[in-house]
Amino acid sequence: VFGEIIPLYGDYADGFWDRSLKEMPGDYSKSFLFRSFRNSTVIATEQLPVESLEQDTSCHCGLDPQSPELQYPYFTCELGGGMMSSYHRRIHIYPMDVYAMALVRVGSGSNLPGYYMYHGGTNPQGKLTTLNEEQATPMTNYNDLPVKTYDFQAPLGEFGQVNGQYHLLRRFHLFLQDFGNELALMSPYFPEDAPTHPNDDTTLRWSTRHNGKSGFVFVNNYQRLKPLSKKEDVQFTIDLPENRLTFPDSPVSVPEGAAFFLPFNMQMGEANLIYATAQPIAQLTENNAQTFFFAQISGIPADFIFEQQGVFKNIPVGTKPAISFQDAPNHTINIVVLDETRSLALWKGEFAGKERIFLTDSELTWHNNETTFGVSQLWLTGVNTNDFSVAIYPAPETLKFENQPVKGQSDGLFTRFTVKIATAKLPKVRVKQIQAAGDLRKIAMGAANVAESPKDKDFEQAAVWQINLPKNTDANRDLYLQIPYTGDVARIYSENQFLTDNFFNGKVFELGLKRFAPEIYNNDLTLKILPLQKDAPIYFQQEGKIDFKGADSAIEVQTVNVYEKRQIILYK
Repeated sequence: VFGEIIPLYGDYADGFWDRSLKEMPGDYSKSFLFRSFRNSTVIATEQLPVESLEQDTSCHCGLDPQSPELQYPYFTCELGGGMMSSYHRRIHIYPMDVYAMALVRVGSGSNLPGYYMYHGGTNPQGKLTTLNEEQATPMTNYNDLPVKTYDFQAPLGEFGQVNGQYHLLRRFHLFLQDFGNELALMSPYFPEDAPTHPNDDTTLRWSTRHNGKSGFVFVNNYQRLKPLSKKEDVQFTIDLPENRLTFPDSPVSVPEGAAFFLPFNMQMGEANLIYATAQPIAQLTENNAQTFFFAQISGIPADFIFEQQGVFKNIPVGTKPAISFQDAPNHTINIVVLDETRSLALWKGEFAGKERIFLTDSELTWHNNETTFGVSQLWLTGVNTNDFSVAIYPAPETLKFENQPVKGQSDGLFTRFTVKIATAKLPKVRVKQIQAAGDLRKIAMGAANVAESPKDKDFEQAAVWQINLPKNTDANRDLYLQIPYTGDVARIYSENQFLTDNFFNGKVFELGLKRFAPEIYNNDLTLKILPLQKDAPIYFQQEGKIDFKGADSAIEVQTVNVYEKRQIILYK
């Protein structure tokens, strides 16, 4: 009944469930178009009936403004944070697939970007059966997924790995956290010539959200598996109730693969920012100064045009305020513009009793529960490093590491704290093939009429490698195995314990060892891989396409690498 249940929507950049073995079947490409049409026509297409796109194609905007659907808030509870590979569709997700899709949905009116999945995981051991989805199981009967892994190529991986979209989304979420209360009240608007077909690469994809005066222009020049060309001489014209705004004053070029948003008539204290050609990230008030942090869009000069304070063109990036002025007596506005790389290293959180901005290449977590820890703590985590560095604004008066004070160094507006710890030697791992692959299995078509994944008995014909881990390895070390391989399906065992598995899609197979420590160091690991068959009815992206060199199958383990996540704790 209308008004009793708030509808929730979603979208995905690609789907393991499609029966097609073609690239980007159905409507996945439409996930990268700004439109008011809310329903997804790509979710669970093997289970749900095909949904009509008549509303979406009847006009550039999709829905009539009086449509009952538009009377609800627009919440997207299920944006694809990544995507699993099913046996018949070996999807390889890129960070921009997730970020551009999320940005497009917010630019189309969504006020709640929720994700599935945000952190990948591992299926638990079932008592009577495995708990993965598979065609042979009557309870699902849809798709064959790996038995153990549900990594989903998510922002955070199965064993806590941090993937590229995590940083892109964090930067986006910081903006939503600080400016979302204003954005949520802004309606979406779409240009009359907005592209309605994903193959249209002549017209720039953009939308506006505004409240009649101030707002944001959202731009997306990215589409999964289809490079979009650079767009020249770009300006945006927005019809507001009292005037027409066209910006920037000098046309810009939107780079290939770019996705960003720009503010107009943005209130900064008592000052009005008419427009900026840089992307807002976060803001922080300290004493009598309000500081706004922006990201420069690669290839576009950062210009800021104010109603009273004037014009600032092509301002420099860095950690110092590039613009600083008094908007009112005893009140200062600072603007810091970071380049693309540095902006993705920006974090914001509460530490030692106040909100702060952090710049660090490390993974960052903070703990403020002084009842539990006794002090406020910053945890910095890096890969294969003994150098840790974090810049903080406003800086705490003191910061310690292992009971010793850490001296801060000035870094623009920030104070940077650097700690160097002893180098750690990575354990040596030995790999030896102990069994060649046997007869190729016959790949049957399952109940859903797509290729059926191998069963336990099929792995009796697998090629087998023995992986020797040092027996005296410290169980507290956060070590990971990386296994670049070519094959069909890989599994890892520790004696009779099935740890995890992988459907080959061109990405490196990884195993986090700490989860299974210390028992995992008492036994050698067993790696089993089935050959990839040349004529298998499986969809692969470019990364998973291999040269069979005239053979009817391929299998190879290039090497096994080890890396370590190392961590330090700073505290006040």
